[in-house]
Amino acid sequence: FDGCSQLGLSLVLGNNFSTSNVTDMQYLFNGCSSLNSTNVGSFNFDASNVINMSHMFAGCTNIDDKFLININLRNTNNVQNMDFMFEGCTGLSSPTFTFPTNNVEHMSYMFKDCSNLTNLNIAEFDTAKVSDMTGMFYGCPTLSFIDFSNATLTNNPDTYLMFMQHSNEQYTPLLVIIDGSKAQPLLTYDYTSNFRKLVNSPSLNANGGTFSNG
Repeated sequence: FDGCSQLGLSLVLGNNFSTSNVTDMQYLFNGCSSLNSTNVGSFNFDASNVINMSHMFAGCTNIDDKFLININLRNTNNVQNMDFMFEGCTGLSSPTFTFPTNNVEHMSYMFKDCSNLTNLNIAEFDTAKVSDMTGMFYGCPTLSFIDFSNATLTNNPDTYLMFMQHSNEQYTPLLVIIDGSKAQPLLTYDYTSNFRKLVNSPSLNANGGTFSNG
């Protein structure tokens, strides 16, 4: 369906379209700018055997925060590549992502040019195997909050241009929630070189101990 800008998914696929044996979904809906939360109906998206989701929804400018709930994207445990997966999805504002990422190795430019993102909840993302986060949030000037609290960057992933903004765009200060013991590179990251500024917030140090939610 690459480039099918007028695609209405519920009319083309229906609810009996099975993806349980598919291994490669790269560019599957790339450029399907009419795709949205309404016309996907109640399609169940089984990705249990998929390895590649690169550019899968790139350029889908009308998908919104409810989209991933409506398509029931699940069983992504075997996916290794999510490069450019949501590039240019300007309809996303405050989405929550809950699909498994435990085997993903590539997340470069995953949310590139999602220019209307404000709050991004990726707290459930498991990034222990990720080796490439280049430009992951490139061109997201309104993004002010990222819950990345489960992020693990002990594999020394490439974070070049991870938060880069276009130099001529105004941007909002950014708050990134991380566990410093697992994501040290984001504590020392040079955000200013990416034309970003962090909010003025306290840094809490457990001084060798741990914080409790109690």
